[in-house]
Amino acid sequence: MMTRVFDNLQKFGREQIEASNWIAASIAKGLQAIAAEAAAYSNKSIEDNSLWMEKLLGASSIDEVVRIQSEHAQSAYADLVTEASKMGDLCTSLTKETLRVARTSLARAEGAAPKNAAKVQAAVSQSIAA
Repeated sequence: MMTRVFDNLQKFGREQIEASNWIAASIAKGLQAIAAEAAAYSNKSIEDNSLWMEKLLGASSIDEVVRIQSEHAQSAYADLVTEASKMGDLCTSLTKETLRVARTSLARAEGAAPKNAAKVQAAVSQSIAA
């Protein structure tokens, strides 16, 4: 009797650990996507700034320097806005996926808890009666 109680408790504990691992894996996957996007943006930004510096050094007049600087500022701003939008989408996806996984895990736990509680209560009642 009592072994079934402990088996049920172990099963419940194992399910909770699996749920926690599932949530952690989901978060790690989302954070990896965010890190990869940040690294890609950083590399692109470094390349763009290197090209911009080369253009500035090759400028032959102040008017050309102002034009190059203005074009770079507009381009950098547009890139920043695009990147911020991508990062926002990635963060939203991470949050949605993590909540989906957590809800699924919680639903499993809620479904298992009454069953396990009833089994534990029945086993304890039987052992007391015996």
